[in-house]
Amino acid sequence: MIINQTKNLNIMETKRHLWNKLAAITALLTMMFAVPVNTQAQDEKLDLWIAGTQVTSDNWDNLNDLPGVSGEVILYHSSGSLTLFLNNATIYSSKYPAIESNIHSLSIQFEGKNKMIGSYRGMRLLGNTWITSNGTSEQGEAVLDVEATGGIGIEVSNCSMDVAQFAILNVKGNTGIVGFQSAELAVRNDAIVTTDAKSGAIFSFKNIILERQISICAPDDAVYDKKLKGIAKDGSLVKDRVVIGPVYDLKVGGMRVTATNYNDLSVNDFVEGNASYDRARNILNLNGATVGAPIEDVAIESGIPDLKIKLGGVNKVNGSNYPSMLLRANTFIYGPGQMEISAGYNCGIYLEGGNLTVGQRCRIGITGDYAIAGDGKSPTQLYLNNSTLQAEGREAVISSVPFVVLNGCYISEPLNAKFDVFKGGLVVDGALLKGKAVIEPSYGFTIAGQEVTPLNCNDLKVIDGVTGDLAMYDPATKTLTLKNAFIIKDSYYGLHNMYADELNIVVQGLNNISSNVAMRCDMDTKTCITGDGSMLSGGSLYLDGKSIGLSLGCSSSLVVEEIELNARGDKRGITGDSYTYGLRDERSTVTVQNYAVVEALGSEEGSIREVRLVLNKCAIHEPLDAEYDIEKGDVTLWGKIVKAPVIIYATPEDVGIDAVGADLVPVRRQGIYNLQGARLTQDWESLPKGIYIVDGVKRVKE
Repeated sequence: MIINQTKNLNIMETKRHLWNKLAAITALLTMMFAVPVNTQAQDEKLDLWIAGTQVTSDNWDNLNDLPGVSGEVILYHSSGSLTLFLNNATIYSSKYPAIESNIHSLSIQFEGKNKMIGSYRGMRLLGNTWITSNGTSEQGEAVLDVEATGGIGIEVSNCSMDVAQFAILNVKGNTGIVGFQSAELAVRNDAIVTTDAKSGAIFSFKNIILERQISICAPDDAVYDKKLKGIAKDGSLVKDRVVIGPVYDLKVGGMRVTATNYNDLSVNDFVEGNASYDRARNILNLNGATVGAPIEDVAIESGIPDLKIKLGGVNKVNGSNYPSMLLRANTFIYGPGQMEISAGYNCGIYLEGGNLTVGQRCRIGITGDYAIAGDGKSPTQLYLNNSTLQAEGREAVISSVPFVVLNGCYISEPLNAKFDVFKGGLVVDGALLKGKAVIEPSYGFTIAGQEVTPLNCNDLKVIDGVTGDLAMYDPATKTLTLKNAFIIKDSYYGLHNMYADELNIVVQGLNNISSNVAMRCDMDTKTCITGDGSMLSGGSLYLDGKSIGLSLGCSSSLVVEEIELNARGDKRGITGDSYTYGLRDERSTVTVQNYAVVEALGSEEGSIREVRLVLNKCAIHEPLDAEYDIEKGDVTLWGKIVKAPVIIYATPEDVGIDAVGADLVPVRRQGIYNLQGARLTQDWESLPKGIYIVDGVKRVKE
């Protein structure tokens, strides 16, 4: 069974983008409310020394000018605590620690590449200190290198040092990180701490806290020894290199991904080419990579929720006696590259409780006993979004996967294959398909809930719910032609543009689309609705939605020209996505031009909502005095959202020509028609009860 619903990476990536934007705004507000210390009381001295110079009211607003300091160094004050912010900064002293702090609550936050170089101490902390990063930026991961040229890299005396939030802290010295008295060390939230020492790596700590997935990654089998109060191996303190950081629920080439290898997974003998894990974005990057597997292991195994696998170039995943890919959590594979999976005598992709989504433009080839298989216990789901899957299974192509969703793609081989929810796979004549199957991208849009493909594009009237004189799609010109066509279907979308960029819809005669949402254009798509090329052709398109007439995803665009477009819905007539409210750069754009007439009605929530409306030589003429609110994206009247019909068209004054007596508005088609587009000869009084198009306007006779 093919379940046609939209659940794709674009929407999730949009949400992620919006959350990132919200996080950026939050960080900006934090900085805005964090007061630079120069607004505090004058003649004040802080228990903070930078490269041997004490921070005081005389210098704290110009820390970049201190001897030994370069790059960006700023001190902020917020809620009784101090934050020292570093951006590609270097702090150097040949006599003193780079930083010495006796402040009870100091946060050292950094981005970019930063260095602290001191003499007998690289950094000396006498008060509780947090070391965090701003995460990954255009500069890459945030790194802080701390070095003592003749002593201890970092001294933590009678206080705690917390390293958190994706910070990378590299410490170098005769000894690495040393505690005194009741010192504590904590590593949290994907932070990485590395020592390069000679006579002791990390020791003399009352307690070392490793939270969540943080572990001692190097040396192997090293632990925190409470008796020795440090990082030890085989009963002795480690003297040189220690790496503390995250250990991820991800194996590539049979090797666990950790803080020691995530940047370059090709250190494994079973991995060739470019392979790395972006820990901040949760992306496994494969670019021209070949991933093999030990005999008793899988090539790629993941239990990370919502892991994204980004493909560039041609990638190969070769299994052995086990599945090539074992996915225990929801996983997303997206392009624009491709992946060839060879499973030997097992399964290509084994879904053990996790769902798999294959994104737009991806190409995946799989061979094995089973190409894709579920565990038979959980309601596993497979989503293919405008992607290509070529699968060969000696026992079955797809097995124990009860739910398969095709968005923007279709089964091209074999043509009589279909998905069966009870069989849990791809079947032909009621039996699981063995051999080869091909699923290819369709043309990126649906009509009456059905994909438009090479199999039906020449005559779309073969789709249930489509009638009229002409409905066809020309993929060469990306043109959908509707001539006296009626698309009436009890599906969620009447016409749904998911992926077809620059889709042209040519309207001739009287056309109607009726559904819950009559027409939907997803994010980033470009659509144009136009006539047949002759000015004032009189073509019309009625979008009759039970809920919404015309819905537009964020950053999509729609151009209407030369025709009459009527969009009506009980809730909204024309609308952008509600979660883009207030984000003007993300709004969808509706452009009305070239003598088009647009009429919209949404009686419950508004006729035109949350869009960027561009009117080229035309204007809003009804209701009188209605206007477009550019801040909110709504059509309003005296500050209130219009819930009556909004009509946009061009007058001689709008066009700017002397056209007295000329009718610039396309004429509505006269006469009485039924919803199938047939013209009726009876007069209105003689017609039975029903819905009709009368002089271009939909009317109900009761």
